[in-house]
Amino acid sequence: MNSECSSTCIKLEESTSSKRGDVVIEQFRQIPSDEIDRLCGNGPALLGIIRDSYHWADCGYASFKEFVRNECPFGLRKAQELIRIHRVFGELELTSEQLNSIEWSKAATVLRVINRDNRDSLLDALTTESLREIRQRVQRMIALQSHLEESPVHKGQVVSPGVKKSVRLVDSSSDLIDWRLPRPDESEFYVAPKVWDQICFEAAHSGCVLLVGPSGCGKSTLVEKFAQRSKRPLAKFNFGAMSDPRSALIGNTHLSRAKGTTFKKSNFVSAIESPNTCVLLDEVSRSGCDPWNIILTLLDHQGYLCLDESEDSAIIHRAENVCFFGTANAGLEYTGTSQLDKALTGRFHSVIPLDFPPFDKELAILLSGCPGLDDQDAKQMLRIAQRQRDQADEGDFLTKISTRLLLAAGRQVAGGISLVNALEFCILNHFFLDDDGGDVGERARLQQLFARFVE
Repeated sequence: MNSECSSTCIKLEESTSSKRGDVVIEQFRQIPSDEIDRLCGNGPALLGIIRDSYHWADCGYASFKEFVRNECPFGLRKAQELIRIHRVFGELELTSEQLNSIEWSKAATVLRVINRDNRDSLLDALTTESLREIRQRVQRMIALQSHLEESPVHKGQVVSPGVKKSVRLVDSSSDLIDWRLPRPDESEFYVAPKVWDQICFEAAHSGCVLLVGPSGCGKSTLVEKFAQRSKRPLAKFNFGAMSDPRSALIGNTHLSRAKGTTFKKSNFVSAIESPNTCVLLDEVSRSGCDPWNIILTLLDHQGYLCLDESEDSAIIHRAENVCFFGTANAGLEYTGTSQLDKALTGRFHSVIPLDFPPFDKELAILLSGCPGLDDQDAKQMLRIAQRQRDQADEGDFLTKISTRLLLAAGRQVAGGISLVNALEFCILNHFFLDDDGGDVGERARLQQLFARFVE
């Protein structure tokens, strides 16, 4: 530290030794509001002294929160963060010039990973890279730490019982994580190689993936298959069924004479606090904007969830290596859905449109999922489905015959129901006549299609 910083520290020590905080408060008030959040300035240091030494009480304030509200041009949360950033960076023995070159938002981003070993490389990144690039760098470092902590002990390495391996975060611009996993058996479930790679990569880097596609194409099943392959716990949450999003995503406060006021956290909070969990946000397009607003800060680089709306609210941080998968339907045929907000979709690192499998892959799935189904019956059903999907692309149908409906019909045929009856009850009855009851409705067109393929 230079002489200017040393003299500042002496002044601060003299101030804290006084019985009252008048000197500290006066020094703080003399700092211009547009400079108060500079990392090397006196602002964060004085804020810490005022908070820790209860100097806010010497000025007649009931709490540090009240002091911040009246004396600072920003909220309590940022004030607390500034104090923490100043102390962490102060322990790294940086010069005032180095501290002055760091933007507040960038400093907050690297706070979880910076240490003496990676200090120089991260400081260089803070001055040369964009905020987005720094966030990606930090995500790689956190994912690398998680990977190393889970790695098996090498032969000949001795670890004392009860002693946890400590792994120091190191900075590396290269991707050292082995994120690749074998794809599911194509006879049970088909996923294109490029789609599987996207999912595996993002999940290994604690990312967020949004799967968009028609109903019954396998969006939720794909997430289940990934959780099985990666041996991660899977927590499912149906956003379309949330009548009270705050209770479902955060929890409930209970009042009783015996225990007083108690808070019971939700299953969602428990899931995001569990390392390596896959969290499935199912049917996000059916929920409206209230649940979206609650989880926005959880999905981006901040990774936290506020338990209430007050400035000094308790905060739940996302655990290490937790990844999120969202599923959504898109199309005019889906009533009760909402157009996804850009603020929400922008927080998903990868948006993947899904469709139904190719003919041969879907045939293998149908035969595997319906033991005893005749090969020719399965091919007839698929020809009908593919022709109907082509007509849907041309605008003749709003809804496509899904793999899910084909499997339902296939199981009936394999069990002894005639192909005609299985198609009627499992597929045809999902389509309805037009409002006038005429022969131009989707159901009538589908009946004509059945007649062409089924004798």
